[in-house]
Amino acid sequence: MKKITYLLIAMVFLTTSCKKEWFEVTKSSTLAPKEAFKGTKDARNAINGIFSRLQSENAYGADYLTYGDVKGDDVQTSLEGKRTLSMYIMQETAEANTGTFWSRPYGNIMGVNYLLSMKDEILTTSDADLEYKNYILANAYALRALSHFDLVRIYGKMPHNGNPSTDLGVPVVTTSLETTAKVARNTVAEVYTQVYSDLDAALALYPSGYSGTVDGWFNLEAINALYARVALYKEDWSKAYTKAKAVISTNKYSLVSTADDYKAMWSDPKCKGEAILTIINTAEDNPSREGIGNLWSPSGYGAVVLTNSFIADATAVVSDIRSSIFERNTTIKRDNGYLLKYPGLDGTTGVMTNNIHIIRYSEVILIAAEAAANGAGSDALTLLNLLQTKRGGTLSATATTADILAERRLELVGEGHRFFDLMRTGTTMTRTGTGHLTGVPMSILANDKRAIQPIPRYELDVNPNIVQNTGY
Repeated sequence: MKKITYLLIAMVFLTTSCKKEWFEVTKSSTLAPKEAFKGTKDARNAINGIFSRLQSENAYGADYLTYGDVKGDDVQTSLEGKRTLSMYIMQETAEANTGTFWSRPYGNIMGVNYLLSMKDEILTTSDADLEYKNYILANAYALRALSHFDLVRIYGKMPHNGNPSTDLGVPVVTTSLETTAKVARNTVAEVYTQVYSDLDAALALYPSGYSGTVDGWFNLEAINALYARVALYKEDWSKAYTKAKAVISTNKYSLVSTADDYKAMWSDPKCKGEAILTIINTAEDNPSREGIGNLWSPSGYGAVVLTNSFIADATAVVSDIRSSIFERNTTIKRDNGYLLKYPGLDGTTGVMTNNIHIIRYSEVILIAAEAAANGAGSDALTLLNLLQTKRGGTLSATATTADILAERRLELVGEGHRFFDLMRTGTTMTRTGTGHLTGVPMSILANDKRAIQPIPRYELDVNPNIVQNTGY
């Protein structure tokens, strides 16, 4: 496939609000090539720098999650003037402050590309050190895959809704060149091909039976789980099923089955054994007031709330333990439901510290079920009922895509999936019930221009080879 091997002119990622930018972590731009990576410690620090960028409120610390929720039908902005309002009312423009969705992933890709360009210079002194190096490089490829995937699902049409071989996606960037280079957009199909290639490289490099994993990094199961998610969006059912089952078959993860455990797992770094990939935050590096916890907290910004229609549906089955993480608060902000998945407010310091579970075991089970429902396996109903049994829900008699989407709606609310689930399956987003703000669009089709973001104006202004998305 054609690979665009330029470093984006959109280097304004360096001015975004992450506390530890790439150049602040490694200072690699000040080093001669042979000095940049003297060993695995330097390479490890580079990867830590990229994971640090994912903590930002402009990434998985808030915006990636709220984007996938408030644009859907189950979560809404609470009041006029809140930071999620433009997403909720779907009035994003090329001029609006949505550019970090573009610049931040490319900043991560830049970091990965530099590291990979120096991989032969990373010296190892033992077999164990070589294993560690390969583990680091596997994480680099997985991070580049995640970044390209996040870009294409925000700025490109879903494969279900168009022609991936001709629809424009985002530039595929695999090497670092001059910042004056003018990049063009690759097709959606080409982006997915690159994501697959990077995940394959990550799996090939990952040391067999490796025991030196770092909390908050990709382990083998996390790479396979991300692969399954990407294949789900691509509607590559066989791949989605195979990769999801590879995670399930390890028996390393389990589902909680009591309301107390379900509520408590959101404060647990390991999510009570359900977390597969987690962005770890501490009081020092957490986005705090701008982070997802404060956006949900009624005593904080209270910027996002559950819709009344979702609360009604989610609490209809009394025995379902997931109702334990919904709370109505009639004295603060709005008479809506607040989500308790991000409860990490320190009452003494006022710091909001939440570990963000990017991929959980329940999602992997639902990916396998959806892939099976679309012909990749024969155990769709078994998988769906496994989750429902553990959660105390009503067992399904069938396991259609609609049944599985309904379960994803309950299980993954607030984790940034709902809008993407609707769009990737070609389902019209329809908001129902009371309590929505005035003038909010109550329905959009999957092929509506608002289903994808406009390319930021700053990129268009400096790069004549970038084509804007239709309708903007």
